[in-house]
Order: sequence, then structure tokens, then C-alpha cells
Amino acid sequence: PDSILVTSDLDECLDSCSIILLACTSQSMRTLALLLKSRVESKSFVAAGAKPPSKDYKPTLVSTAKGLEIESFKRMSEVLSEIFPDYS
Repeated sequence: PDSILVTSDLDECLDSCSIILLACTSQSMRTLALLLKSRVESKSFVAAGAKPPSKDYKPTLVSTAKGLEIESFKRMSEVLSEIFPDYS
């Protein structure tokens, strides 16, 4: 559908999103999440059907990665909760 944007450009994907799909390996999840963190925290998002953008609204983070982070033995949900504590 035209409403889905597939891109490797982090800034472009955050322009108008309500869901952020993290499709990467479990070993690269922490790196990707850390790259996203500063962008997500400094941006205002628009909830579906709402205007204007708000710092209070946060898009949904969805991880497609399976497995554990080798160094910490953490699940991907634990890695994301550590990096994005306000999303828990």
C-alpha cells in the first residue's frame, strides 16, 4: 500500500509514522535503537487522525528480530526497554 514506506533513511522514516518497525538482526538491534533514540526524542509525532504534532505522542516500536543479544543474553524487548524506558 502507498501508506507504507520502506526506507533505510532514519530521518525519512520518522517524518510521518505511527509505527516504527525494527527489522534487523538481534545483534544489531541495540545499535539501531541507539541511532533512533535521539531522533525519536527530539521529534514531534502526529497520532493517526490527530493534528498538530505532539511531543507527548510516541510511535509504536515493533521488533521483528528473534533471539538474544549475545553479550547480555537479553531479549529484544529487554534491549528496547533499556534504551526507551518511557515506552515500557
